[in-house]
Amino acid sequence: MSAARAHPSPRQYWMIALALGVLTAVEVAIIYTGLARAVLVPILIGLALVKFLTVVGFFMHLYFEAKTMKQFFFVGLAGAIILFLVVIVTLT
Repeated sequence: MSAARAHPSPRQYWMIALALGVLTAVEVAIIYTGLARAVLVPILIGLALVKFLTVVGFFMHLYFEAKTMKQFFFVGLAGAIILFLVVIVTLT
């Protein structure tokens, strides 16, 4: 079993929240740049993925969990995405 990682301090949590706020502001600013949809969508999806992993990792404490718990989470997430895509394809 690996050694537990120390949880961030309240100050570090505020810094993470500030970084998430800045990323959100960047996303909003990017929307108004007039980029082509083929460029805009991948950029926004990438930024959303960074924000998702940050929230899951720090605020939901997954970063500090054992490897097995992380695997359970990501297997469930993959299953949910696959189910979502199957439903979307079936209904369209």
